[in-house]
This record gives sequence, structure tokens and C-alpha cells, in this order.
Amino acid sequence: MEKLNSLTINKKRYPYKCDLYVLEQIQTEYSDMFEFEHKLKGLIPRTDKNGNRIYKEDGSPDYTRTHFDLHALNLILPLMVNEGIEIEGQSRNKEITPVEPDELIRTCDIPLYDLWALVVAEYDRCMFGKK
Repeated sequence: MEKLNSLTINKKRYPYKCDLYVLEQIQTEYSDMFEFEHKLKGLIPRTDKNGNRIYKEDGSPDYTRTHFDLHALNLILPLMVNEGIEIEGQSRNKEITPVEPDELIRTCDIPLYDLWALVVAEYDRCMFGKK
């Protein structure tokens, strides 16, 4: 069985995974994956007075930090959890019952910044590989 990370919400363990299926569903909502990533991470691309992107000396884009977007977090969390449940259920040949997004979000008792850090770490693992 694939090793999945898990989190505990309201004393219940949930496996989670960000993979291409999760990203595909996000792309359906946002169409632009860069927009989603910027919202999830609280990044605003810096521009000059003419609206042109500003880049650092090393050629990488420059960003201003802002607060992350709760809609982005609330979108990806249930998708990652349901993907983890699906993978775990298939590997154990057991009936799969997806979690309802509203229920998961409403019962979430993980401190917000801890939850955000967990989700961003898993998103980065999917997009960029292990660091």
C-alpha cells in the first residue's frame, strides 16, 4: 500500500494526498493553476507602474505576501482527503465512503495556520517533489 500522510480532525483520522486527480479538479474551478497557487499561498505578483511583472536578480518572479485565501484552502482540503480515502480504500479492497466537504470543514479542529502549512506542504510535494 502507498504510504499516505494523515491528519486527525475531531478525533477521526483522515488520509490525504495531492496528486494529478486533485489538481485536475482544482483546475476545473480556477482554470489557471498559478492563480490558485497564489491564492493558496497568499502571494501577489509584483508589478511596476505599467503593470509589467517584476523579477528578482536571479530571474525568479517577485511577490508581495498577503493572507492566504480561505476559499482556496477549503477547496483543496476535502479534495486531498477524499483522494487519500479513495487510495486507501482501493489498496485495502474496502468500501469507500467519501467525506462531505462541508462536514470536514465545519468539524475541523486543527489550528488554521497549522492546517494551512500542512496543505501547502502537500501541494508543494505534489508540484515540486520532496525537498
